[in-house]
Amino acid sequence: MPHRSVWLMGKPQAALGSEVLLFLQDKRYLLLAYLAYSGDWVSREHLACLFWSETDSTSARKNLRHLLSRVRALEWQPELEVRQEHLRWQIDTDVAAFNRAYAQFDWATAIQAFGGELLQGFSADDTPELAAWLEGEREQLAQRWRRAVFRHSSTLEQDGKISKGLELLQTLLESNPLDEEALERYMTTAAHMGEVRIALRAYERFSELLKRELGLPPTLDLEHLAESIRQKGQTLARLWADAPPVPSPPHPHPVASNVPIALTPFVGRDLELAAIAEALQQPECRLLTLSGPGGVGKSRVALQTVLEQATHFPDGAHFVVLDSLETPEQIPLRIAETLRFVLQGPDPPLTQLERHIGGRAMLLVLDNYEHLLEGAGLALRLLENCPRLHLLVTSRERLNLHAEQVFQVGGLVLPKDPVSLLEAQHYDAVRLFVLRAQQVRPDFALSPQNLPQVLEICRRVEGFPLALELAAAWVRTLPLEAIVQEVGNPELMVSQSRDTQPRHRSMEAVFEHSWRLLSTAEQTALQQLSVFFGGFRAEAVKQVSRTPLPVLAALVDKSLLRLTPTGRYDRHALLYQYMQQKLADHPIEEQEIRNNHSLYYLRYLSRALKEIRGPEPKPALEALEEEMGNIRLAWNWALEIGRFQAIKDAAEALMRFLDARGRYLEGIEMFEEVRQALGSSHPQQPAVLGTALVFLGKFQQRLRLLDAAVQTTQQGLDLLSKLAIPDPESQIWGLGTLRAVANAQGQNQAALAYGLRALEMARKTTNPRLIAVCLGWVAISEDTLGKPSEAIRSYREAIFLFKQQGNRIGALYNASNLGRLLIDQGRFEEALPLLQEALQESQTSGELIVWGETLMYLGRCYLMLRQLEPAWECAQGALQLAAQHPNQYDEVWLYNLLGQIATARGQPAQAHAFFLAALGQAWQAQKIPEVLEVLCSWAIALGAENPLVPKVLRLVAGHPLAFEADKVRARTVLRETSEGETLTLERAVERFLY
Repeated sequence: MPHRSVWLMGKPQAALGSEVLLFLQDKRYLLLAYLAYSGDWVSREHLACLFWSETDSTSARKNLRHLLSRVRALEWQPELEVRQEHLRWQIDTDVAAFNRAYAQFDWATAIQAFGGELLQGFSADDTPELAAWLEGEREQLAQRWRRAVFRHSSTLEQDGKISKGLELLQTLLESNPLDEEALERYMTTAAHMGEVRIALRAYERFSELLKRELGLPPTLDLEHLAESIRQKGQTLARLWADAPPVPSPPHPHPVASNVPIALTPFVGRDLELAAIAEALQQPECRLLTLSGPGGVGKSRVALQTVLEQATHFPDGAHFVVLDSLETPEQIPLRIAETLRFVLQGPDPPLTQLERHIGGRAMLLVLDNYEHLLEGAGLALRLLENCPRLHLLVTSRERLNLHAEQVFQVGGLVLPKDPVSLLEAQHYDAVRLFVLRAQQVRPDFALSPQNLPQVLEICRRVEGFPLALELAAAWVRTLPLEAIVQEVGNPELMVSQSRDTQPRHRSMEAVFEHSWRLLSTAEQTALQQLSVFFGGFRAEAVKQVSRTPLPVLAALVDKSLLRLTPTGRYDRHALLYQYMQQKLADHPIEEQEIRNNHSLYYLRYLSRALKEIRGPEPKPALEALEEEMGNIRLAWNWALEIGRFQAIKDAAEALMRFLDARGRYLEGIEMFEEVRQALGSSHPQQPAVLGTALVFLGKFQQRLRLLDAAVQTTQQGLDLLSKLAIPDPESQIWGLGTLRAVANAQGQNQAALAYGLRALEMARKTTNPRLIAVCLGWVAISEDTLGKPSEAIRSYREAIFLFKQQGNRIGALYNASNLGRLLIDQGRFEEALPLLQEALQESQTSGELIVWGETLMYLGRCYLMLRQLEPAWECAQGALQLAAQHPNQYDEVWLYNLLGQIATARGQPAQAHAFFLAALGQAWQAQKIPEVLEVLCSWAIALGAENPLVPKVLRLVAGHPLAFEADKVRARTVLRETSEGETLTLERAVERFLY
């Protein structure tokens, strides 16, 4: 057997002798990569948890079995070892070679073995545990290679091979151009060689990249290093020119006065500081207000601005603290005090101040103006009478002056998506949390293990500096997991530092301070708006709290609400919690506002039903997705207070939304809640309970909980059948579920009977939409029972009715099914354009189920037309969708198709593996018609010369549960074979599986 090895670094690939096979981006290859990387026995339980961490153990183990079947079906058949509940793939890997050399301090060999990022180009975003493992291992390997380069470059320098060491350090910079430590070593080494220009060019490239990519300057240490190298170069230049250095004459610098001394380092905000600096340098911007909610860091940004911008104002920059003032009249006195200007004489203080400032070019920071807004005119008067004065104001609310420009200060930058440890350290929110945590626990360090918790804390407080500092202070006594859970708890979000200002001692104090500055109308609005979960729109506010738009605008101006670019309002998560507490203090008002909220969103859901049923359901579905948090809240409150009719009116829209989005578990949860609420305590609500049970049964059927689906649906239908006022639509949905279950269990006549009952009921309603739905169900059963002419007629009538109403999705489902039927009838040329159109429509609409099914049908159509490459591409596309969305596709049918295509492509080993996977799944689920279908395909693939083949085909041709199309296939082959022995089904399965 040829030697086999695997490269896991860089683009992963397997070497099979002289042949090289690239790993594809799917779970089969991720599983192989994990086993190869481990190189030892790995338990099935561990693999199931790793790849399906958010799935229950039974389902995860089942998914693992399916995945292993797909791995074994690979054409090159990796040699996996199995020992009871453990797996192993022992194969040479580049990672193992690298780690061996590293452990032996053989730096040169380790560097040579390193091939780049582990599983380059691969991601595992849909499997959190695996993604965390991959990220951690990538970081570990990268750090080991980095240390190896540093060690080997030092060895080379000690051996006098400085240029070789410099070349090696260059590879570090090429792999990560922002590696500051590598740059320092590179610059030092280059300067040691006398290559000052090379060192400084590297520094300049680094500085430009750092500013362009992250908006950051180099660290002071790096600047000092660059300056020392620059001076060394200047000294050399002077020596060469034989000219002594000429010192620069000293010159006075503008001052920054009364600036509070910051006791902790300033972190980040480079982009904000740059934007503020640019604005202040514009002649037309003389009044700039830094606005934002309490605790967001406005004062600290203003303080840093003063320190950085003082040199740009010939007469200096001055920081005026206003928070202790009680009236606007005290503002001129405080400014004069800051400027060390002594007021005297009878003229008003403001007049004297205007004369003193006069034509001076200076910057005044007026910090914490929000409680003195009645004195906003004072700022305007100063600007009018002091033509070179610039004002920088911090306030939770804008001054609302025409001359004012507003800069909104938000939370510190934090990652929205998962990031590596190295990337996380560049985000301001993470850096601040780590820095403050280290102040109370010096041994605290960011690591791959605690990174998820730190990022979650940053996200929960939305990067608010005060909240981050309050949370970080608890690192000394609480594990990060506990801090994540307690973020927002008033008892936790309190500063223990004695030097903290009272208004910043806790997040609650911050919000209380803002609360006291609000008018009564604004206070009422803010606490009522806490009934909304997440965001909301203005039209919802009108119906729920009747808050006038000017009050909403005022709350936005005061930084207590945020208006997003999409037109939705939201607010900080901690503010939401505190406002909920405020509302809870008024129980009567709270009940009224919750009633309004529940009624609005349930009606919103009901109104969406027409659009969902219509030709363009996607906008309605996306709108419901946006409001799902509010809808869930409204649903639960309606159940709590007994608003059952509103629940019934909204039920179908909710069912259709959750079904279209594949959120079957959520559907079970929400309709189970209705069953629990109504149980036996509300027998006067049979219509509501019956409808809820029917929809609950539908989601149970979607998740293949077939026995539960039948029982639940039948209970619902029994209740609905006894209503004085019939509800045919809910009954039709129930009959559709029973039909689907019967079809899945091979009870084809029963399935047709349910479909015909539903169709009869639909025709009585004269509703073309319901008639079209039921025609599609009947067509499926007719097709299954070997009545192709009737099925084609039913499909075509359903498609006609759906298109007549402009319902593209309904037409799509039936067109896809019709295409499959036409294939079974051998009408491939007729089926092909129909399926191609259906595929395009399904991809546009995002209908996952029909998308995958259409790919399978197209694959079969191409196969029958002997177009093997497009057939293989379609089947592989369906396989990827099945891997991404488990339990949503008929994997038995798909594996059977892949087996047939592999046979046609001359790949018997791969065909065998696919047929084995298909038969194993079908037999395990006891889906007898599907078992017979796979046996038929596999037997035909083996060829007539195999003595087992005619026995299996006779079984299929004569079995009562076999699909009619399979009976026809079997009889067609048997025409050339004499009569003989027939196997039992169990014996046939045993022969093929074992």
